[in-house]
Amino acid sequence: MKLAFLCCLIVGGFPSHASTIAFGSLTDPIGDSVLDDLIFGSITIDSTNVATFVLRFTPSSFLPGFSMGVFVLDLDRNPLTGFAGVDGANTDSSLIGADAIIYVPFLTNPYGRAYTWNGSNFNLGATQYSFTTLGDGYSMSVPLGDFNASSPVMNFKVVSARALTSNTSTGVRDRMSDVGSAVGSVSFVASPEPSTLFFAATGLATLLLRRKIANKE
Repeated sequence: MKLAFLCCLIVGGFPSHASTIAFGSLTDPIGDSVLDDLIFGSITIDSTNVATFVLRFTPSSFLPGFSMGVFVLDLDRNPLTGFAGVDGANTDSSLIGADAIIYVPFLTNPYGRAYTWNGSNFNLGATQYSFTTLGDGYSMSVPLGDFNASSPVMNFKVVSARALTSNTSTGVRDRMSDVGSAVGSVSFVASPEPSTLFFAATGLATLLLRRKIANKE
């Protein structure tokens, strides 16, 4: 009975929740902005094609609900397509072409928003996304299809600002990575093949069975 339970635990007891299939992150120096000082950003994409955006600030510079970040996404990893650069001044246009942007949160509203580039303007998506406020930032999840991502692989940068009202904000406070620095890259993560997991599990089960038989002899 114990052996049967162990076999089920090994072979069928892996987590059933969606697993990570792609990941990318960026860091930025502490203290290069007095307010809304970005220090870390990441994008995690799971097997259900949902992207989770995590953003962290220097705690002393962070004002929950007012500090905001914008993930600038280059979905085809081609700086020559999409909106040029990360802001209205086309900063870093040689490094990134924005095909979509994700607001976390959207100004002082209690939700985030996604925009997609249509060749001349950014279209605001219809969906509003709830987010989690962390001690020093935010976490928010958005399906890839909501910002027209056909693949989990993409490049990105992040800019910060401070919301003034539900419709207005300051200009850019901080850029991550710094101007001229490399973009972040979301890439597929390595994972064990199902066959590897199966053979490892059955091998361990066989070993335990042999030991049980040997102990009876």
